[in-house]
Amino acid sequence: MTSQVGSLATQVASLTSQSNSLAGQTGTLGSQLASVRTEVGAIGANLGAFAAQTVQLQREFVSLSAEFSQVQSRVESLADPFVATRTMLEGRVGTVVTIETTAGPVAGTLIAVGIDFVEILEPSGALVFIPLGSVDAFA
Repeated sequence: MTSQVGSLATQVASLTSQSNSLAGQTGTLGSQLASVRTEVGAIGANLGAFAAQTVQLQREFVSLSAEFSQVQSRVESLADPFVATRTMLEGRVGTVVTIETTAGPVAGTLIAVGIDFVEILEPSGALVFIPLGSVDAFA
């Protein structure tokens, strides 16, 4: 019986040691969990700040995009001084127009609008090419 009691005492001591070791590990894991929660909280705060910055950057992008479109339109009009006249005349292809030019009026059916000219078919059957730079007005 004495040997059984000794064996049990040894087992109790071993279990107590293991229990103490588990308690220490549990404490360490609890500490690590608290640290992870703190880091997750900090990451959450950073994500909120990044989200706000993203919204601000999107607003700035929209604003810059609008400004870019205005600048692009201005550059196009400077690079192509006939864009407005050409655009208006393109909508009139196939109709009868009168174009006032530096040399006088030309009337007829608007046949084509090119990069820098218009083509008119006069009632006489003559084709007239007018440089857009010579167009003063049209009706």
